Amino acid sequence: MARKTDRFSDLKQSLGTKTSSSAATKKCTCCEEDKKFNEYYKVFSPLFKDDLFPTCKMCIKDLVDTSSSLSIYDMLRRMDRPFIVEKWDEVKEKSPESDSLFGLYLKSISAVTQLSLTWEDSMFPDDDDAENIADLNRRWSGFTYTEKMILEEMYQEMLGSYDSSSPIQRDIYKNICVARHKSNIAIAKNNSTDFERFRKVISSLMNDAKIKPVQETGFDENSTATFGQFIEKVENERPIPEATGEFKDADGIKKYINKWFTKQMQRALDLRTKNDDIEEKIKDGES
Repeated sequence: MARKTDRFSDLKQSLGTKTSSSAATKKCTCCEEDKKFNEYYKVFSPLFKDDLFPTCKMCIKDLVDTSSSLSIYDMLRRMDRPFIVEKWDEVKEKSPESDSLFGLYLKSISAVTQLSLTWEDSMFPDDDDAENIADLNRRWSGFTYTEKMILEEMYQEMLGSYDSSSPIQRDIYKNICVARHKSNIAIAKNNSTDFERFRKVISSLMNDAKIKPVQETGFDENSTATFGQFIEKVENERPIPEATGEFKDADGIKKYINKWFTKQMQRALDLRTKNDDIEEKIKDGES
């Protein structure tokens, strides 16, 4: 609480300090253009001495996908500003067609009483959102939002394709995903040297995990996968359907249980009468 109180005092002091020159500029870390101070969002974090976020408003508008909660959360976390679901819904309701929802949201939480709120004060739609964001940021710390999405997709694909019961295996899969991502970047830049280097890293990591592409659960019936892997695929993707007709009670066990247990219990509890037995026999075609 003391930290919040001190921070709030600093905010009030900062708000009372105006930039001496309206023509003062700073270079955007994204587009690298010199822009006036009013073209940057004001933030109140000890990381930014001038109380301005280093990326300009226009670049942030391009970077944030307002249809993706993860993109919104990622930028707010970088700015150390809170996500308050009621405020966000309020802005969306008032300006559903606006292409500046993120900027309007920041403006809506710019009241003095809310300036002391940080990312830690966020209020999400439900606990799952907060937990998913925390997992994503923890797993891919240091990467951009776009890279996190790419890496997470690769990672989830590996978890669904290979055994991931141990922490060591999951850690190796993370490293494989990073190496795959960097090898893709290398080949896109026509850098065959780096591409080959990362492919060797991937091969080494797969050997450490004792996995091969043929082990994927997505193999077809003509592949050389083991019988156990084939059975696992059948169990997961082609469950045995409910038996019908003559196969419904092939060994007669259901009929036996019904006759000597179910019906006897029904009679004992006065849930069944002789008339029920007669009607059942008629229905089954018995004399």
